[in-house]
Amino acid sequence: MKLSNLKKIVPLLAISIFSISCNIYGFLDNPSGDEQLLSAARACFDDGDLDCARDLYQKLSNNVADVKNSEEAFEILDRNGASMSVFIQSFGSGSGGSGLTTLSNKLTSQASESTRINIYTAYKKIENISNTSLKGLVRFVTAITLTAELLAEDAVNGIFDANDLASDATTCKAQTTVGCLASASCDIASASHQLAHGASVDLGENTSDFVDLSGTPTLSMLHAAIQEVDYALNTEIGAGGKFSSGTGSFSSDIISTTAPTTAALARCYRRILLSLGVGE
Repeated sequence: MKLSNLKKIVPLLAISIFSISCNIYGFLDNPSGDEQLLSAARACFDDGDLDCARDLYQKLSNNVADVKNSEEAFEILDRNGASMSVFIQSFGSGSGGSGLTTLSNKLTSQASESTRINIYTAYKKIENISNTSLKGLVRFVTAITLTAELLAEDAVNGIFDANDLASDATTCKAQTTVGCLASASCDIASASHQLAHGASVDLGENTSDFVDLSGTPTLSMLHAAIQEVDYALNTEIGAGGKFSSGTGSFSSDIISTTAPTTAALARCYRRILLSLGVGE
């Protein structure tokens, strides 16, 4: 066998081994280089095994600062009700709207402005992570947790469902992409709820300072968080498998919708969230 062909086969064998189980990593004392680690990490991620993916991503390039900041981000999430086990229970199958709803309901007991700010603090750790894949993993987990927390803040009875999202969720969901603009069924659920339209928000870290997410939560904050989920999946991680077909498809559909910066646009934004299974 030619050496060039062997070089092509080795990474493929690594993917096959690691996609079966990340635990087999202990059988190989020292995987050779970033290429195999990256292939294995992506296989674990695509299979929904985020613990495995995190462990392997953190071994890339031996950047101590990257590992430190990623671990600090996950530790903040853990303290605020979003441990990795909770996250995997919600998104292990790569679910989109339903997974987001499950995670929201695991956060309702702690949902508040202070919890939102804490999760946002975890998100901002990406600024100090240089490895693209590890940064993508942290961005993905923290941004989608922030999205779930914003929804959880609107769960007036301790359980987030479709009735917390729109005044008449069933009728709203049935609206057309144009009819939703003026449909009262897609208005904010009630005066007890907070997720109304708001000024456009950008959570990207390539600015002098991160934006302020304090105050009343808005759908625009939620939209900005979902944009970061989509960026992480499609640009930094290059996800396939479960997350590509589930969460990735969900985030792509959401960000193709106009940001909810007016009352009319917020109505249609609620409609698309409902149509993608949020609240179910």
